Amino acid sequence: RDVAPSRGLGDVYKRQKLYRIDYSYYDNAGTATIINKVNSDIAEAENFLTEHFATIITNITAALIYANYVRRINVVLFVAVVVSYPLVIWLSNILVKKMRDVSKVYRLKVDAMLGIDHEAIMGYQIIKAFGLQKYFENRMHRASEELVETEQIRTGISNTAIVIRRLIQWIPSILCAFLSIWLVRNGQLTVGELVGFVVILEKFVESIIGIPFAIVDATGCMVCIGRLEGILSAKDEHFGDKTESDISHNKTVTSNVENDISDRHSSDYAIEFDNIKFAYKEGENVLNDVSFKIKNGENIAIVGSSGGGKTTIFRLLCGLYHASAGTYKLYGMDINEWNIESARENMAIVSQDTFLFPGTIEENIRYGNTNATHDEVVNACKDARIHDFIEGLADGYETVISEGGSQLSGGQRQRIAIARAILKNTPILLLDEPTSAIDEGTEQLIQDALDRLCKGKTSITIAHRLSTIKDADRIIVLQYGRIVETGTHKQLLDIGGVYAEMYAEG
Repeated sequence: RDVAPSRGLGDVYKRQKLYRIDYSYYDNAGTATIINKVNSDIAEAENFLTEHFATIITNITAALIYANYVRRINVVLFVAVVVSYPLVIWLSNILVKKMRDVSKVYRLKVDAMLGIDHEAIMGYQIIKAFGLQKYFENRMHRASEELVETEQIRTGISNTAIVIRRLIQWIPSILCAFLSIWLVRNGQLTVGELVGFVVILEKFVESIIGIPFAIVDATGCMVCIGRLEGILSAKDEHFGDKTESDISHNKTVTSNVENDISDRHSSDYAIEFDNIKFAYKEGENVLNDVSFKIKNGENIAIVGSSGGGKTTIFRLLCGLYHASAGTYKLYGMDINEWNIESARENMAIVSQDTFLFPGTIEENIRYGNTNATHDEVVNACKDARIHDFIEGLADGYETVISEGGSQLSGGQRQRIAIARAILKNTPILLLDEPTSAIDEGTEQLIQDALDRLCKGKTSITIAHRLSTIKDADRIIVLQYGRIVETGTHKQLLDIGGVYAEMYAEG
């Protein structure tokens, strides 16, 4: 964990925009929209680069060559050709603007349609349970109709461009042909030059007209490129480049792994919040002047009503967001100075919304430490009280689970997440309501696993069930984004304030 990524590996990371992008982008953008941009829009951008762009360059090159040839034949004919076609630019400009507007709407309609698909798949159980099939069918039907209507407008503009292209291609061509005959009759042009001009005129005109109308055809692709630029221009996570090697370690090294994890830094405090303010929207602070210090190995709980700012604190701790004001230090060093990957190597999260990837159970647990051996995975599962369950499955640790682990119970998923955190073996643990929505029997299993996980480490727990945090070293009570009370369970009950009321309400 003390080693920074190699230079070569860092260069690879720089190319992976989606992995470097700031978390706020994902928080605000729809999943379907991002997927559509990554898949469909990239294909359209590729189409522009391989087809439309090549056509535009070819037409420009050909037009310059033909223009030079006509100029050498006769300057009057050259001027006539150039002056005859400004209408092309004017009309194509109108069509480009309309096509661009319609293409933007079209891509948004596709995003909306994919969004409905995503909602239907992710919420399939709710749709079935609440009988929402007809509702979603109607939503999809309306989205499909709107998409078809937009595509009809796009097709209409494209067909109009074809008709206009032919009209303005032939009318000036005929005029230029008559002009060339008149020049021959007046001795200003030879018959040979006339033949050469007539032969080259069609190709010249085709190239001139091809440029703006190729741009019309490419407009839809350019809209997709603009959408991709929205991703590419999104700000990256901004942090420093310091790692744990930049922090002076204690000279005393114990043989006890758990104690070593807590005592690895010279700073007395693992985490320090000093007058932290944060707002998702300007002027609407979620946190106001939040200050606390957490010692190495201290067990802290954060409680409060919904919307009080508990989850926001976790997001700040993980570096997913930056504080609007104030200072956040991790092991005595400002979080903005840390290499964020190195900082996150000090933390493991167990969330109430456990996410499991498609794959085997062992693969999901090994995400905590991709270099772990099978025996280490097994030991982590034993500590998490999930080993016996896994062994009872037909394929054991090689059991394949679907996205999200839907075939497992909530408690089983939680214990797999705890095993993953145990395997990561970090000095700081962030526990986001890990026993919420769990029955009492399962809660006891999870609580035993958490006790093993937290032993000798710095832990911060968000809790709704206050009975699970009675033994915390310190409890921080949040209300409307401010810390209103701090103390042990007994101290807070003796005060008879906000915490005591919450505890009495159960």
